[in-house]
Amino acid sequence: MATTTATAFHKEIEFVSPTRQRVMGVLFLVLSFGIWYFFSRTVEPGTVTKFGMTPGGMKAIMPDMVLPSLATLNLLAILSGILGVIQLVVRGGFKHYTNGILGLVAAFFIFSFLTWAAAGKSLSLAGLLNVSLS
Repeated sequence: MATTTATAFHKEIEFVSPTRQRVMGVLFLVLSFGIWYFFSRTVEPGTVTKFGMTPGGMKAIMPDMVLPSLATLNLLAILSGILGVIQLVVRGGFKHYTNGILGLVAAFFIFSFLTWAAAGKSLSLAGLLNVSLS
């Protein structure tokens, strides 16, 4: 006795509004420009930012993260700009990953602000995260 099985194929059609794609792409580019205009332009070359990675009261010691401020800010601005251009140029942009990319670009902007604010100084990044999550 032979058995036959029917296989149904289900293809999900993903529609991305062209308006949303353009708005998100422009937003990524605006944030990229904001990183460069507000933060990168005002930092002197050779300045370093030191992020403390051990919160106060901890016995375990993690090494501090020392970053060249200007290079970090420029890199984050360029990466945000590239993501904005991809969102605008590629058909459908990042599709269902667009919100995740928006979160990434927003994180770049926030990290740029912290890098700019602590340029030439030290900031306890682990302590800041510890306090904000408490």
